[in-house]
Amino acid sequence: VRVMARESDLRLAVARVKAAHPDATARRVLDLLSIDAPELSVTLSDVKRACSKLAKAAAASSKAAAAASTPCRSSDEPKASTMQLPGARSPNRDLLDDELS
Repeated sequence: VRVMARESDLRLAVARVKAAHPDATARRVLDLLSIDAPELSVTLSDVKRACSKLAKAAAASSKAAAAASTPCRSSDEPKASTMQLPGARSPNRDLLDDELS
């Protein structure tokens, strides 16, 4: 007896297949699912949707991991708005020079 796969079950099954075969196309994943989980009744469209959701989730988690691993600026580093190019004069420096003259 074949049953319609719930979305969560399908995503888990697709994730297992993609983990074992990372370069598999949706068509290949569908073929492998028919071998690994013959009780699931899914269409190519269902598999494509599940592959897309898994890819988006993987991209989001890798983006979050990259953001979490990016070190924060320490308080002793100058802020971008206060940084100057070498040889550039600050407007405040010009006022100070005028007062000292």
